[in-house]
Amino acid sequence: MQGNGIKVMGLELRPDTNLTAYLMLYHDQIDTLYIQHTPRQQFISLACGCAVYHTITAAWSSDPRVDSVSIINAAVEAIVQDNLCIHLHE
Repeated sequence: MQGNGIKVMGLELRPDTNLTAYLMLYHDQIDTLYIQHTPRQQFISLACGCAVYHTITAAWSSDPRVDSVSIINAAVEAIVQDNLCIHLHE
């Protein structure tokens, strides 16, 4: 991710594990964002099958340039919403 004015980015969480990691490119250096979550299958209908929802339990970064990662809304569902906020040192 190049930090040229990016304010919002949609990221998917893995349905098969409790930890999802993303590499971020910030000021020509690579950082890793870790999101710990609990996936759960939710039955929708016979036609649609199941959806996977998540509850975020923790989020952190491997780089000291990231001040903190805040959980805004721990419930990750099928609607577009803000779930995390990454606070960067500028």
